[in-house]
Amino acid sequence: MPAAERWQVSHGPRICKLRSERANDSSKLHISIKYDLKSNNQLLVSSGFWLPGGQLDAGESLRAAVEREAFEEAGIRIRLLGVLDVIITNGGNWRRVTFFAEPYSEEELPKSLPDYESAGAVWVTVDEIMKDRSGASDERNAPKQGRALKLRGDEPLHWFPYVDAGGDILPLEIPEHFKEQLADVPF
Repeated sequence: MPAAERWQVSHGPRICKLRSERANDSSKLHISIKYDLKSNNQLLVSSGFWLPGGQLDAGESLRAAVEREAFEEAGIRIRLLGVLDVIITNGGNWRRVTFFAEPYSEEELPKSLPDYESAGAVWVTVDEIMKDRSGASDERNAPKQGRALKLRGDEPLHWFPYVDAGGDILPLEIPEHFKEQLADVPF
């Protein structure tokens, strides 16, 4: 019988899962979801805003995990369009894939009721995410009026302007030079 492990997600209740029910903790996901390819609205999950994402469940493919995480955290069903980035560090012990996606329906609204996955989600423009960030390395130094959105990470600051400016999006597959390091994870 596998040993139980306790772990705490920063935005939810203490959960007890069996190790055999979880995939390798080193595989993480992020998703940049553009509302509409003609607009510059992009999706953030709230409670210290971040890109939807998370970890694989045991036996889950990267694609299935991305679709599940987007729905759990943001309440949006997505269509994957490509890969933005793959990062593998610490000798392959930490891996992250950032995907690009769009919602299946423009009528679908982001999650507005908090639960253990997130406090909700919002559509924001690139201008809104970049507001008051020039020259202020610390949000405490940002002007009181029109304060910048508080982010949990820098990914939206990088990926939202990149996608909005028409940056290259890789095909919906793991790039060849990363396939060996991600061979244990179904795509």
